[in-house]
Amino acid sequence: MSEHNKVKVLIFPAGSESALDSFEALRYNVNVEVFGASGKSDDAEFSYDAEHYISGDFYITNDDFFDKFNEILDSRSIDIVIPTHDTIALFFAENRDKFHAKILVSDAETALVCRYKSKTYDTFSDCGFCPKYYRDTENVPDNAFPLFAKPDVGAGAKGAAVIHNAQELADYDPKKYVICEMLPGDEYTVD
Repeated sequence: MSEHNKVKVLIFPAGSESALDSFEALRYNVNVEVFGASGKSDDAEFSYDAEHYISGDFYITNDDFFDKFNEILDSRSIDIVIPTHDTIALFFAENRDKFHAKILVSDAETALVCRYKSKTYDTFSDCGFCPKYYRDTENVPDNAFPLFAKPDVGAGAKGAAVIHNAQELADYDPKKYVICEMLPGDEYTVD
């Protein structure tokens, strides 16, 4: 536990909706001191005071990421990091032993299933609620259309499309997209 018996928590990246929700959930807890960090300027800078917000060139793809990030953790005596983006959560889960703080994330396998829709569908394929999906689009029957395509890695509805026929289906690589039956009605996401 950190100085003054407060747990120091770093939310990273700090500007997403889920990150700001985490900030709101923790900010008034008398046992927690909340910090935010982002690799670029974002809305978080308006939520945190200057002493508790860090913005800089630290991206997980940078060669010096671990050095820069651990410097932040060490200089502020951070106890726990909350990753708030699927890709970041997976990266932190796979590399948790390289950080100078505890990482509040599921194990790497769970993070992988959450990041890739194909792995989510594979995990639940034997459950009645899982829609039929196609790994091989060569032999999709004509009566299967319309189909629904969504990027294997992505968020929201970015890149999603309805596929009406085999000609349109040819534009979607099943290694990059999850191709599944079209389900009528509203769609909900559980985070």
